[in-house]
Amino acid sequence: MAQGQMMQNISPLQTIETAEKWNKQSEIIDNNYMTLFTTALIHSIKASYALTTGQLDNVDIDQAIAFYKKAILNAPGMQIFLNSGLIYAYAIKSDLLARNNDDMSSIIKDVEFILEQSLNYPQILISEKRDLYLNIGSVYFVQLGEDYLDDKDITSQGKKLLEIYDQATNKLLDEPSVQLNIANVHLLLAQSQINDPQKVLEHLVLAKFSLDKVQKINAKNRQLLTSQLWLQSLTSHMNNDNFSGVEIQFEKTNNAYPNNTQLYYLWANHYYLKAQLTAVSYTHLRAHETDSYL
Repeated sequence: MAQGQMMQNISPLQTIETAEKWNKQSEIIDNNYMTLFTTALIHSIKASYALTTGQLDNVDIDQAIAFYKKAILNAPGMQIFLNSGLIYAYAIKSDLLARNNDDMSSIIKDVEFILEQSLNYPQILISEKRDLYLNIGSVYFVQLGEDYLDDKDITSQGKKLLEIYDQATNKLLDEPSVQLNIANVHLLLAQSQINDPQKVLEHLVLAKFSLDKVQKINAKNRQLLTSQLWLQSLTSHMNNDNFSGVEIQFEKTNNAYPNNTQLYYLWANHYYLKAQLTAVSYTHLRAHETDSYL
């Protein structure tokens, strides 16, 4: 089961409380791998939600990882299914480490070992492979973002990540989670190459293509909304117009779904790009004025 995309901006806490209540009843009856898996999943959802609201003292994710490992020990025959969830839990852990400016290299080693172990399983299904690639892609995307912030060239890494997501793609059915992740990689690559208009345009076209697929499947997807805002922001930068229109959309989205750290980051990023473009325009204007005096 792919767990790479959780519903964004909607508090799951009340539902989680009900799930925990019935899961505890299950523990009393039979503490089997499904109960352990459910406990791990509950902690993963809580940890994911905590991150969207900016909580960095996140303890749930370590509990999720521990319960996934315990479930695997109790049911080695279900290891591929459980490994996919474990990798997704590590993706949340890597995001947490990145936000705390902590090293995530050990996470990369762990998930790559789990992936290799899983892919070598003789009876692995195609759908299970797709889930594994999708979830490890979430880990690599965090690393890609970190390298971008460290001012590294992420072109090669981004291409490799797109190849991983291609392996997670169902050729017979468009899946929103995969298409959203593909779009976000293109958007990050577009931003990293912002001074090369041709490459930026290529990535924006491909990002829009994936987002349009998601729009047709699930127009209410919260992650879709933030990715579309990112696309609009970069497009306004490239066209040097409609900044106010994008800013109004940020305001509306924040009013509807407040306290979302991803939205705040993209909002700040939008103004950074706008300021950057304004600074360049001002420099060109001053240079032109100087030439006219000579």
